[in-house]
Amino acid sequence: MSLLKKPIIGLTCGRETAADWTPGGPKRRKNILFLDYTAAVEQAGGAPLILPPMADTASFLEAAGVIHGLLLTGGGDISPSFYGEKRTRGVKGIDPRRDACEAAVIREARKGGLPTLGICRGIQLLAAAFGGALYQDLPREKGTFLDHWQDTSRTAHSHEVRIAPKSLLHSILRKDSIPVNSRHHQAVKTLPHGFIPSASAEDGLVEALEDPGHPFLLAVQWHPEGTFGGDDFSRRIFEAFVLAARKGFP
Repeated sequence: MSLLKKPIIGLTCGRETAADWTPGGPKRRKNILFLDYTAAVEQAGGAPLILPPMADTASFLEAAGVIHGLLLTGGGDISPSFYGEKRTRGVKGIDPRRDACEAAVIREARKGGLPTLGICRGIQLLAAAFGGALYQDLPREKGTFLDHWQDTSRTAHSHEVRIAPKSLLHSILRKDSIPVNSRHHQAVKTLPHGFIPSASAEDGLVEALEDPGHPFLLAVQWHPEGTFGGDDFSRRIFEAFVLAARKGFP
């Protein structure tokens, strides 16, 4: 008899270098994830489980085999080699191991109908994993776009996004436009195969993607986990995601 009462939501995470115990000694690597993500999942009714990048992609997929929903979180840049381009100035925080693990799990999630939500880096990873391409550094796009790097608190909004009618996102938010926060310098340039843009910024930048042939495969460029505590639209996204995961729950 299973003791589980909530759907398990697997959250990807990043890695960074930190000092060892010995002053001046060799650096050590650690897994990192802002608590906002796990708190939002828990408050929406899910049980968060962190999935760190692993040396063996097969082991990562095996660990992900217990989850009922997948959350691709924010973090460092996607390697341009991942979508067939050469690296330009401004690209930072690349982690090929994380790219490989997340690409493998999102492909399995799409194939298996696993409810999936991508946030910031998550929408970029999703695009790259299915044949799309990214703007490597928006500030170098010669003023084509708004400033998408917000310096105020993540709980604040910085611009509006327009929601595509008849999209999954529109059915969740029930609005034609909403205010969002913004903290990214990469973004979707070329749409991935089989996906539709379900939100866009005032400058035309893609702000959300979804697969209309999947039960729940949605990614947004903004950070709803950052505004979850005081923003109804952010709560609706997480609650709809966890509800979709619950449908596959024992």
